[in-house]
Parts: sequence; C-alpha cells; structure tokens
Amino acid sequence: MGGTTSTRRVTVEMEDEDGNSVVKISESMAKRLAGESSAVTKIPRLEERGYLPSPPAGSYPSGISQQEHVEELRRIEEYYRQRQQALEQRDKELFSLTKEKFENALNEVEAKFVYVLKT
Repeated sequence: MGGTTSTRRVTVEMEDEDGNSVVKISESMAKRLAGESSAVTKIPRLEERGYLPSPPAGSYPSGISQQEHVEELRRIEEYYRQRQQALEQRDKELFSLTKEKFENALNEVEAKFVYVLKT
C-alpha cells in the first residue's frame, strides 16, 4: 500500500507560439477532468471483499465464550491502564529530577559568570 510512485506527468508551458499562456495536458487527463472514466478500476470496500470489522457473534478465538472473551479484554485493559499510570509516574519523577538538576546548573553558572554591576 502506497509503495508505488505515480508516473503521471503534466507539462506546463508558459507561452505558445502566439504568445498566449497555455497548459498542455494528456488526453486521459482531459477525460478525467471532463468526468469521463478511462479504465479506472474501482477498489472494492472491505465489506465487499468479505472482511468484517469484528468477528461474527459466537465465533471467538480458541473456542472461548463471549463472556470469557470480554473478561480477558477487561484484564488486558486493566493491565495496560496500570502500566500507563506507572509510566506517567516515572515521567513525573524524571521531570522533577531533571528540573532540579537544571536549576542547580543554572545557579552554578550564574554564580561563576554573572556579575552584578555596582552603580
């Protein structure tokens, strides 16, 4: 998907022999602009090709029931929710530590290189 590049070309010339502005396009481009179809294939939708967005009722992986499937999904969601909370907490701790180190380095630079001018 999206791995091929388009080979269609459009040539734009600023002036023709008479000095008029002209844009030259291919015949197939003119037909497409006019609304005529020229060997353009319609890509079928997923539903038309037999793909369904969710499994049909009663058919779950490994022969488990719908209730077991729902419970497993809840366990997985809870696991990732807890994991996300732990990562957010770690992020807060790292931010706090980094902020503290930055402030210390800033104070050190100010102490070494910033002089207050006496008037």
